[in-house]
Amino acid sequence: MKILLVNPAQKTKHMAKTSRSFLVPQLSLAHVVALTPHDDVSIMDELVEDINFNAEADIVGVTAMTDNAKRAYEIADGFRARGRTVVMGGAHPTARPKEALQHCDAVVTGEAEGIWERVVDEARAGKMPKGLYANIGLPSLEALPRPRRDLIKQKLYYDVWPVQTSRGCPYACDFCSVHKFSGRRFRHRPVRDVIREIDEECGKRVFIVDDIINGDVKYAMELFREMAPLNRRWVGQVTVSLGKEPELVKAMAKAGCIGVFIGLESVDQETLKNMRKKHNRADKYWEHIAVIRDAGIPVLGAFVFGFDTDDADVFSRTLEFALETKLDLAQFNIITPLPGTDLYDKFEQEGRLRYKDWWLTRHWSDVLFEPKLLTPEQLKRGWVETAVSFYRGLNIGKRIIESVRQKDVAQALFVGTMNVSYRQSVWSLASDMGLVN
Repeated sequence: MKILLVNPAQKTKHMAKTSRSFLVPQLSLAHVVALTPHDDVSIMDELVEDINFNAEADIVGVTAMTDNAKRAYEIADGFRARGRTVVMGGAHPTARPKEALQHCDAVVTGEAEGIWERVVDEARAGKMPKGLYANIGLPSLEALPRPRRDLIKQKLYYDVWPVQTSRGCPYACDFCSVHKFSGRRFRHRPVRDVIREIDEECGKRVFIVDDIINGDVKYAMELFREMAPLNRRWVGQVTVSLGKEPELVKAMAKAGCIGVFIGLESVDQETLKNMRKKHNRADKYWEHIAVIRDAGIPVLGAFVFGFDTDDADVFSRTLEFALETKLDLAQFNIITPLPGTDLYDKFEQEGRLRYKDWWLTRHWSDVLFEPKLLTPEQLKRGWVETAVSFYRGLNIGKRIIESVRQKDVAQALFVGTMNVSYRQSVWSLASDMGLVN
């Protein structure tokens, strides 16, 4: 069986990876390949190569997130027009299977393990995929086959190697679909499997792609202790409550952590409560961030604007906080009502979505809903002006100097490179709005 798996690009220029300085290989398709080891499977990744619609394949599998769903449908339509059987999967087809079926022969919802093998087995037996394939339950991560990294065009990306140690999230933030897609409990891979994979297959720089790597403190501590002798430098995503675990933070630093992404979302506790992220304690942010940064680990704090409690002062308050806490990087966004989330359902029921099926006609940089305390124009302008202010040259210079003072030169270079990358993305959007020259 000849199978082609395709990762569509996000075809807009206002991306955090505008400079391509931190373009990370996509791991999920390499996992899917590993599920059918006896078939002739290849990966085509539009992030680094053009799509060859004339490629021979018995099945073409196309993955899709909401931000590249439109392009995914264009690719699926292109292959079907050439007589190929197309199967779609990923977060967006899981949230919108009927929509996806308008562009493909079959849709696989949920995680691939246990269902993709069935799709391929049926095709091999002469029954080509048709309709909806839904996974029942969540697969165990015990004894997972290793992703086929040999099919990843590694040299075309930033030299970082993605690794997954767990799936799932116990929290139920209303703007997020992870808990619905991957369950509300952590499922872990055995630490020994993760360590062997890193040691035997990964280069010197690793990206742990888990949504929350510190969610299970006991597991995380074991993982970091075992990682320390591997001499890798790595980044990952954590909750701000990591700062309550100074010993875990020290173990992370000793294991080679050179940066963490933290979804702070808002500096206002009432806003955090309304988005069902009250496990974030805004009054503890300063203390927890300081614990992480004092261990020599750079922090990228992410904020979201447009919640129902956000007024015109939210932008200045957030910027002041981001600068005064000396965040090494910050990411600012407007709320994106993603299909499959409670937030999307709420806006739809309240008649506040500005565009039906916005992912087909609009972009995440648009205000996609009617805010409560701001106009759409105020929200977008405030968002962009906040990002521009944070990434002014003087502020970037201060962060680089601070990074050199607190960390080693390699980490300071990493922080500086990422600041420049984000600045390029911000300036691209702000320039189109006439806010910068």
